[in-house]
Amino acid sequence: MQFSIIMPIYNTENYLEQSIVSVLNQSYGDYELVCVDDGSADNSAQILSAFADKKEIKIIKHDCNKGLFCARKTGVQNATGDYILFLDSDDWLEQDALKILAKELSNSNPDYIEFTYYKVSANGRKKTWHFSKEDKTKEIIDVLLSKANHTLWNKCYNACVIKPIYDSLPDFYAVFSEDYYQLAIMECHIKTRKSIAVPLYNYRMTTGISNIPYFDSPEKIRNIDISLANVSQELYLFFTKTNRSEYMQYVRRCFNTIYLEILERTTSTEVINIIRDRFGSDGMIALLMQEISVLHTKIVKNEEEYRPLHIFAVLLRMPFNGLKRLLGR
Repeated sequence: MQFSIIMPIYNTENYLEQSIVSVLNQSYGDYELVCVDDGSADNSAQILSAFADKKEIKIIKHDCNKGLFCARKTGVQNATGDYILFLDSDDWLEQDALKILAKELSNSNPDYIEFTYYKVSANGRKKTWHFSKEDKTKEIIDVLLSKANHTLWNKCYNACVIKPIYDSLPDFYAVFSEDYYQLAIMECHIKTRKSIAVPLYNYRMTTGISNIPYFDSPEKIRNIDISLANVSQELYLFFTKTNRSEYMQYVRRCFNTIYLEILERTTSTEVINIIRDRFGSDGMIALLMQEISVLHTKIVKNEEEYRPLHIFAVLLRMPFNGLKRLLGR
């Protein structure tokens, strides 16, 4: 049983070596690491060259930056293993990850196995991510609404299942929500899944375009905006072709939430203008009205939830009110 680990690489010189070594140090030996350098402009290519003589490593280079989705697609198309995993070049695997997966796959043959992972903060502290209720049932609508996990890298896929899927996907630029796109389409083909509550992956929370605390960089927001528009268009074409066009309402709802989050976390007029250009003036108003409606619903829900406690608040205030009167205040 051979595993193919697909590693897309773009300007991750500070983390790349650790990521590669985490594969080379696996306690299970039958694997290949497919590294796709997606036109890096830093020292990533030089770091890769130091591992060029490793027989387990296959290095592929894009002449220019085509985006994370295309890099992963290239990796899948060049993979020769029985099972495929994705490893981002700023993250790393647990040492026994492949060994544990091989054991799980020795007595079952799902289309993919999903596993838990560690969320790693800037100070190196780890927190385990756990499956939600929606992750356990895995309905396509929950994936599209982001209620169920849609990351690619906490799963191990049967190569016979996903290689034909990737061969059918068109090339387009996407560096944001590309996981969402790929998994949404895969979930329309997947028949069997298995989940194991064992963390096999270390996800670095402080890197990547989606992990910036504030969205004040117009360049990054343009990349996010272009990616969302491209993903939305390609999902529309896919869902229309497969008679699932009703799913687009969930895609729009999810992406609207992303744009609203950007608006909440920016102080840049240029960023706001990028979003206004995307939605138009009327669309921008409709987007903000959606947020007001959501906030109103949350307020009403909180009021209903805490209303039974109102009587206790009144009782607790009574002694203090009496004391204030006694003190003449």
